[in-house]
Amino acid sequence: MKKSLLLLETIVSIVLLSIIFLTTTKFLFEVNEKNKSNFTTNLTKLEFETTKLFLITTLKKDTNLNKINYENDKLFYNSNLLQKNVTNFTVSNENKIYTIDICINLYNNICQTWIVK
Repeated sequence: MKKSLLLLETIVSIVLLSIIFLTTTKFLFEVNEKNKSNFTTNLTKLEFETTKLFLITTLKKDTNLNKINYENDKLFYNSNLLQKNVTNFTVSNENKIYTIDICINLYNNICQTWIVK
């Protein structure tokens, strides 16, 4: 009788520990996926910000964006690579107010519109 009770306790303990292990593993995988998603989104936002700062600096220096060229999913400045993985880039100028539409696809496609004076 004592051995059967000990065996039952061992089985219950193994089942409980298995449930705890599976739940914890599932939770850790979900946290890992969320972190990957946040990392890639933040990396893309950082790419946007660096490109935006460069364009603003270029506008202050040259007063126009004529040296910016977009071709084959790449953005060039004076034939130098400025940004890769650009899926859309348009610039419109009205009364020295530039509207820039840009989409970057590093891990997922994210688009922004900037208004620069």
